[in-house]
Amino acid sequence: MKLTNSIKTSIATALTLAVMASPVMAGERGHDGEGKPAHCMKHKKHKHSGQDFPSVKHMKRKLDLTDEQADKIEAILAAAKAERKEQSGSLHSMKKELTQLTHSEDYDESAVKALFAQYQADMQDKMLAKSKVHHEIWLVLTPEQREKLSERMNKRHDRS
Repeated sequence: MKLTNSIKTSIATALTLAVMASPVMAGERGHDGEGKPAHCMKHKKHKHSGQDFPSVKHMKRKLDLTDEQADKIEAILAAAKAERKEQSGSLHSMKKELTQLTHSEDYDESAVKALFAQYQADMQDKMLAKSKVHHEIWLVLTPEQREKLSERMNKRHDRS
């Protein structure tokens, strides 16, 4: 398909403007004071803010938790946080190693398969730990709160 010179010029101009505008747009966002771009801060408004579990404050409000229940759940989540951080570091190092293997001159398929096997085992451990935390929190809840949580979860799953 032949493009006329005016269409080519229009496309080139649009691409040039897009490339030139991107640093300007990025600069307008600013920072949150912690070195993160300000646009990342909007995610902190979300219930989970990128975490595996909702905040205790959110759960307390939505499920009408008592102070004692909230304290127990905070303790459960605090204990799980250290484990998640350790697992996250392990998974991150595996991803870096995979990048090194795939970018090397000599591709070693057996090494990649071994890395995938380790990654799969680590992900299984991560999901098991997450499941245990959910169960521990479930045990803290009253039957009415469990029902309310189940309804909220079903409603959320129905939307997706």
